[in-house]
Amino acid sequence: MDGTSPRLVVPYPPGVSIVDERGRAILGRSKRVRLADVLRVLVAVVIGLAGYLIGSSRDRHAATATVLRGTVTWSNQQTRLVAFQEDGVTRQPNDGDAIYSVVAGEWQDASGLIRSDGVYPTCLASEDDSPISMDRHRVELTVLDWDTGGVQRVHIAVRVRCLD
Repeated sequence: MDGTSPRLVVPYPPGVSIVDERGRAILGRSKRVRLADVLRVLVAVVIGLAGYLIGSSRDRHAATATVLRGTVTWSNQQTRLVAFQEDGVTRQPNDGDAIYSVVAGEWQDASGLIRSDGVYPTCLASEDDSPISMDRHRVELTVLDWDTGGVQRVHIAVRVRCLD
């Protein structure tokens, strides 16, 4: 023989320490490695859960459109702003007008024809050539309310359907 002892693998009962030739515990080191791996996994799970909870608590920045029926009481063709009174909503004496910015590229006339030719909707336009109209017309608006962080939300009409 060459003077080295053959390597034997001997099963050992729980609670028995195995030491190498320098007296260092082999079994104890493997437990520390396993404990470090478990701690890494736990930290990763906690960070993942924290990120999920923070992400789910924030606003999604998704807009939901609402369809409103009512009467346009004032319209400005140049600024594309309209004053709108929704059906079934009782206004208080001190309530201001609900002003909507019309950004719709196309609109539907009273006969159901969808127009996208750049012409201002007939139910919003004045009956004469004036850019300001105070003619009362029934409309259906698809609107978004934009919260800019100020006192009042900005109302945006993304679709106009003329009802008369």
